[in-house]
Amino acid sequence: MKTTDYMHTAKAKLKLKTNAQLAKELNLTEAALSYYESGKRIMDDYTATQLAKILGIDPMRIIAQANAEREKDEKKRSFWLSYAKAACTLLAVMSAVCATAPDAAASALRRKANDMKNTGAPETIRTSDPCLRRAVLYPAELRAHSGAR
Repeated sequence: MKTTDYMHTAKAKLKLKTNAQLAKELNLTEAALSYYESGKRIMDDYTATQLAKILGIDPMRIIAQANAEREKDEKKRSFWLSYAKAACTLLAVMSAVCATAPDAAASALRRKANDMKNTGAPETIRTSDPCLRRAVLYPAELRAHSGAR
């Protein structure tokens, strides 16, 4: 999915009629949005993150896609495209695991968080996916909602 596709999806999700309305939602000028849509410029990471918030997806999907579109070196472009696909796949797999086995998903994510502590990485897992957030942050509430004890 190209970055322009994400913009069109956000516009439809918000039920906006004009590009001016979308530009306002993304905190952009109309000219900047026009450049992004025409392909004269590729969106920056801030805009990609704002777009991801609207769509409720992991910002790295759009950031990686924007980097792939911006990159001139074929090897680097290929890296960013595979990264964007991996971000989509990981989120889909984790969502499926979380839906079918919430306790197993929570356990796996806690192990990942502990591994990250040992490597000096951030101690929290940041995601806009509500299923993953519940599994990591609120396992007791997740079990209560799913009926598991």
